[in-house]
Amino acid sequence: MSRVTLQSNWFAASAALLLIVLSWAAITNQSLTLALVGICLGLLSLINWLVQRPASQLPNDPPGDKMVSMVALFETLPFIDELILTAHVNRAWNVEMLNDETDESFVAGSAPVFVIKTPHQMYAVNYFDSNYFENLDDVLDEVIELRMSNVIRSHKAWISVDLVSDSQGLDPEQHYLLIGKLLNQMVNQDCVALLLPDRMKLIPWDESVEAMLVSGSPIGKLCPSQPPVIPINNDNPKLMAAVEMSRVRFPQFVVAFENHQRDEDRDESNQFAVKVPIVLAGRTEFMWIAATAIENDILYGTLDNWPVGLPGLRRGDRVRVAVSEINDWTYTQGGRTFGGFTTKVIVQWVRDQKTYS
Repeated sequence: MSRVTLQSNWFAASAALLLIVLSWAAITNQSLTLALVGICLGLLSLINWLVQRPASQLPNDPPGDKMVSMVALFETLPFIDELILTAHVNRAWNVEMLNDETDESFVAGSAPVFVIKTPHQMYAVNYFDSNYFENLDDVLDEVIELRMSNVIRSHKAWISVDLVSDSQGLDPEQHYLLIGKLLNQMVNQDCVALLLPDRMKLIPWDESVEAMLVSGSPIGKLCPSQPPVIPINNDNPKLMAAVEMSRVRFPQFVVAFENHQRDEDRDESNQFAVKVPIVLAGRTEFMWIAATAIENDILYGTLDNWPVGLPGLRRGDRVRVAVSEINDWTYTQGGRTFGGFTTKVIVQWVRDQKTYS
């Protein structure tokens, strides 16, 4: 058995995959900024959807139209053998399976392929010390978002759990829940992303992904928890105009934020965030900051997303920035979202790249 061979037509759809990923991000993410971008990009994904089912599958692919598989991408593979995999299965599925092929339930095999057999199902566990994407350059050429492209480029190994057969005919969601719980047992700090090949979702790994895998929630709700990073030039005229508009209208943000802070019965779900350029080690990245205070033209807050290329910074770090450096702002109030001037320009720019590419 071997992993799915992703054909060139799938690679050409990688950017569409990105847009679909970002649209789902708005469903459960607690970040206002990601929800705003995700909703906009979700609309674009309907236009840019080009994804086709991979042409080559496992020889014993389960019946039906869709392959059921989940892949963890790693910088370094965790060590797994037959005994360790058996222990993972027992913990994940709360069973007492033995690695004895005379039983109706067992774990067998060795790297690069293991088999998990239950009374009614069989799963393959693929374990490879290589990049998952066979045509890496083709994939990177089509992916615009930097966080996603970094994950695709940097990972050096992968583990997948694939459904091979099922005599019970369970719903795919039930298999995804079992596979997710098992894969969660096998990941470590070197895991960089989770990939659902059939659903065309690539999700950078963080604690929110782990929580979703073990929560029993439908696998369709898995989504990135980080806002996208789009490399648009700062001298783009429309972007420059959007930045200027955000600064002219920044007093609107200040009034809304101060009223929110004074309101003893304030709705804590209302969020206030600004986007600013963060410079570190000669690199600049525009990041969103959740505002906590504004005093003497200084805004205080916490980083609302993980940086892509700024070492030493983490989501949740406390920061302070000059109001004059603010590039954009956004807040929610009464169920409405305000601001996001540059976001609208970036969404249009992404759509234009796909329309004319």
